[in-house]
Amino acid sequence: MEEMRVYVANLGKYNEGELVGDWFEPPIDYDEMAERIGLNEFYEEYAIHDYEYDGLLEALDYRPDEYENLDDLNMLARAAQVFERESPGMIERVRMAADTLVQSTPLSLANLITQCDDIDWCEYDPPAGIDPVNIDDLDELYAWHCVERDPDLARVMQGRWGMYMDMAWLGRDSALCDDVTLGEHGFLLANGVPDANRYDRGELRELLDALDPPAPAPDFRLENLLKEGEHIERYAIEDTGTNWGAPDYGCIMPYGSTDLAAGLEDTVQRIIADRHEHGDATEQIRLTVGAVPAIDLAGEEGIVPIDRGYALPGPIVTADQARQPAKGKDKGEALEGIRRRASQRNDMKGTEAATKTRGGHAR
Repeated sequence: MEEMRVYVANLGKYNEGELVGDWFEPPIDYDEMAERIGLNEFYEEYAIHDYEYDGLLEALDYRPDEYENLDDLNMLARAAQVFERESPGMIERVRMAADTLVQSTPLSLANLITQCDDIDWCEYDPPAGIDPVNIDDLDELYAWHCVERDPDLARVMQGRWGMYMDMAWLGRDSALCDDVTLGEHGFLLANGVPDANRYDRGELRELLDALDPPAPAPDFRLENLLKEGEHIERYAIEDTGTNWGAPDYGCIMPYGSTDLAAGLEDTVQRIIADRHEHGDATEQIRLTVGAVPAIDLAGEEGIVPIDRGYALPGPIVTADQARQPAKGKDKGEALEGIRRRASQRNDMKGTEAATKTRGGHAR
């Protein structure tokens, strides 16, 4: 199985003389990476300082740029995994095709990998009795391939002068005339490399999803993370309520505890650990706890930092408090809004009733 991992560092900290980073394996979730290496409104940039890989990526000698796009990196790693499983014999042909590129990027390499069957590459086919394993010279190996394909040349080799033929010279000259590039197990034909920019990011993702559909993430329930002696404390967030209700959030708390800050921190950590493999930790934290990455709230007033790079957009209140009219509106304005919406509903009901009556006469 194709494996790859990269060491991603906090660039701001690195420039200050402090190494803060960690190893990550694709697919890399940006929010999780940012939390682990301390990216925030003050330290926003990352850099790839090291990498390790095997299989196809090693054969391609792919070297991530220091500021590589993580989505593109994830795409390349996934393409390598899928196609090495589906087409295990394609490593050499893709490597040889990649060698023809002026500049190799994750997307161009992913394009070649997904089009590996369209690369005009041929395996050597020498005559019976000629074992490619025993031939170290690629020119000589190609010469024997030509002998198998050319009856006239085969007759010459079988004649009295065949033993004097310089096979390496013959293969070298034939390769130049045929305009082919020789490899260890086969050769690449001229103009045999497909367009390395054929598919964009979205199209590559669709191709890979068709070949290797992502497993659906199991439904998330905060209750599944409860331990013995714990319950879910429900709450709302200030200024998120309307006249019809308020979003209901929750965090895990030990029975008898009133330390809501500790409960929020622990809940966020558990959700990150539980949803890491599914890549939706940030979304589940937003839906369940009501918190978002603190960097998204930069400059906002009244935010409540939690931990792991997340924060609430406002103070915690009870659900009843959240349902109160928003600050800045007096009681008269709030009541007028309620009357206006009630009137609209009554008008809609009247219209529906009239429609049903007309329908009855028609029948």
